[in-house]
Amino acid sequence: MCTEALPIATLQVKKLKYLEMSGLQCSALPKAISNVWSLQALHVPYSHIVSLPESIGRLQKLRTLNLSFCRRLESLPNSIGDCHMISSIDLFNCRSLTVLPKSIGRNKKLRVLRLGNTRIWRLPSSITTLENLECLDLRLCSELVELPEHIENLKKLEVLNIEGCESLRAMPVGIGQLPRLQNMSLFVVGEGKKSARISELRNVARNSGNLTIKVAASVTDPDDAHQGCLKQKTNLQSLVLNWERKNYLDNANTALEQAVLDGLEPPSGIKCLTIWGYAGGKYARWMLKQAGGGAQGAPQFTCLTVMRLSFLENIKHLEGLVELPCLEELDLLNMRSLESISGGPFPSLVKLSMYELDRLREVWMVTEERTLAGWEEGGGCSNHSGRLQIGSRLSHLSIWQCPELIVKPYLPSSLEYLELYGSSEQQLSLGQGSSCSSTFQPCFSFSHLKELRLGNLTELSSASPSKLGSGHGWDLLQHMMALESLEIESCDGLTELPESMRSLTSLQSLSIEGCSQLRMLPEWLGELRSLQEMNISKCNSLSSLPQSMGHLTSLRSLSIEECSKLRSLGELRSLQEMVIRSRCRLSSLPQSTCHLTSLQELRIERCDALHQLPEWLGELRSLREFRIDHLPGLTCLPQFMCRLSSLEKLRISNCAGIKSLPEWIKGLTALQTLWIYHCPDLQRRCERGKGEDWHLISHIPYRWIG
Repeated sequence: MCTEALPIATLQVKKLKYLEMSGLQCSALPKAISNVWSLQALHVPYSHIVSLPESIGRLQKLRTLNLSFCRRLESLPNSIGDCHMISSIDLFNCRSLTVLPKSIGRNKKLRVLRLGNTRIWRLPSSITTLENLECLDLRLCSELVELPEHIENLKKLEVLNIEGCESLRAMPVGIGQLPRLQNMSLFVVGEGKKSARISELRNVARNSGNLTIKVAASVTDPDDAHQGCLKQKTNLQSLVLNWERKNYLDNANTALEQAVLDGLEPPSGIKCLTIWGYAGGKYARWMLKQAGGGAQGAPQFTCLTVMRLSFLENIKHLEGLVELPCLEELDLLNMRSLESISGGPFPSLVKLSMYELDRLREVWMVTEERTLAGWEEGGGCSNHSGRLQIGSRLSHLSIWQCPELIVKPYLPSSLEYLELYGSSEQQLSLGQGSSCSSTFQPCFSFSHLKELRLGNLTELSSASPSKLGSGHGWDLLQHMMALESLEIESCDGLTELPESMRSLTSLQSLSIEGCSQLRMLPEWLGELRSLQEMNISKCNSLSSLPQSMGHLTSLRSLSIEECSKLRSLGELRSLQEMVIRSRCRLSSLPQSTCHLTSLQELRIERCDALHQLPEWLGELRSLREFRIDHLPGLTCLPQFMCRLSSLEKLRISNCAGIKSLPEWIKGLTALQTLWIYHCPDLQRRCERGKGEDWHLISHIPYRWIG
């Protein structure tokens, strides 16, 4: 609706109290709206208006103003302060709004002010005179840098939503003097006398379920941290402690930061704890066992389910973590100085992630004390630095860019998902469990492991020249007979697949990507009879697939991408879906593709050098869906495609060389769906009702042209 189309008669209705005009396409409301003296509620959401008429202040009875999602609205008129009865203003998602008029302070009955997801960067100081304000919604105001001084004057404020205000520098002094403020998700401790200290948290956010505390790196007052009384906020379930520092190379007072962290002890019922950027040399005392061991009594944090530690750059030893009976997820990220870790038990631990722990060489993971005792009695190493009691429920383990790390005495048998990226091949070696001489041989069992991802593995330094690139250090794979999915990525030194893979008889999905030196796939690959899906990408030394793949009667899907030397696919008679992507290299498709007699879906994409489709394409009588995309050298659809009697879906996109459709396309009687995108000439000729080729496709039930 536009301004001209707005019935003026509507604005002349006597005693009109409620008016909603959603989705207006005009840039301004008519001035006549200011004459509706009886109006109490005005809703104009999702509209294109840029401003309100200055005369809006005449609406003396207006109580509700809703301009939410008016993305072009730039400001409110100064006369808004004359609307003395207004109690609610909603400007949520007005993305062009950057300021509020100072006159907003005259709206003394205002109770709700929603400014979320606007571009406001500072609030007028007059806002602190709104003694009846109960809700101030500033969520997602990413450009907001500060809250007004004297915020303590808002005695009735109950909700201050500043979630997602990433640019906020500090909380103002007095924030702790708001007696009704129960919920607050963010508290920023900044620098300077005008910034609130952590101690002001003591009297606010009592009912907050989630709280993020951002601490400037230079703020290190341990006593003030204790006075924040986090421990007493019994409703708190999720706590994020974020140390904001401009440069991680800056020298930090590690002792003081440690004391501050000790003072920020969460309540015992906390469920999720995240610590980011802390520069202390030791972890929080409240999360460590008492010195000297002995009886610890009942666990303190009995509800904690998730703990994430990230960028704790100065911690070398994370030892003696307390028992956490409900901990399900533990993330250790970017702790580049970490050398050892121990603690527990964590009987409920399900997911463990370790990312970029450069100096961590070993982690002893045991399900219970007697597990490690048995290893030591059998002659295993006893000079380990500690043990991590993980329980028997650990199912997901991710180790990324930990080049020296070895899990000992061996990988947990409870794993269902294992990810090793940037690790040593030694982790997959049968001899990885001990660096000492030992006659004790553990019983490897991975009966639960279903998914394995391997990437950028470094070869064993002890490998003989004849075994380099053979994956000979991956012998642990032979014990993973329940494995269903295997991904191998960016293993540049790998020249052939390891023999240990022959035991993966349950494997259903195999993906090999970025193994540039892989020259061949072994003939024994045909023994993996459960294989259903196979993806090969960026293996530019691979020239052919083994003939034995014809025995893979369960193989249904094959994807080949950027394998420039690949010329033969073998006889994959059971294959139903195939995708070929080449990016400029492939000039012809392998002749062996004609043997894919069960193929139902074929996609050929980004083969810039491909100038014609092969004649054997017409022999794929089972083909139901055919897609060609980004084939700039292709100029026509060949005659032999008329033999595709089962074809139901045809998609042509980004093939500007194809100028027209052939007459024979009318003979594809099974064709139900046709897509044509980004083919200018072809789109013009297929224009509905008047294109030269419209008569060829008008019978097709579903068409998308454009």
